[in-house]
Amino acid sequence: MKKIAWKSGLFMVLAGSAAYAGAWSGSTTISTIEAEDTGSGSRVYLKFSSEPFVSHSCANKSGYYRLGGSAENIRMVTSLAVSAKLASRPVRVFWNIECSEGGTSGYPVMSGIELL
Repeated sequence: MKKIAWKSGLFMVLAGSAAYAGAWSGSTTISTIEAEDTGSGSRVYLKFSSEPFVSHSCANKSGYYRLGGSAENIRMVTSLAVSAKLASRPVRVFWNIECSEGGTSGYPVMSGIELL
């Protein structure tokens, strides 16, 4: 299930159910957006001016966060991320408390973004 909420001028996208485990970051800005297309599906990664979750347990400590959720969620979060980057707007991001390769392997997976 996907949730989209508009309140007090804030727009956010979050994939998952109401009981979705995870955490929202504090305010940060997006410094880099990278897409990887290896032929077996594309992946989108975000890097921030200050890392949203410094003490995450994922093995990849490069500062990049991989977008997760459904293809539709990834498109919407990517769109919001590009808008925030171009406008230099701060954001908060939602980390699923999971890593892209399972367990503690790979990148931290984020599935939501809120424009501040």
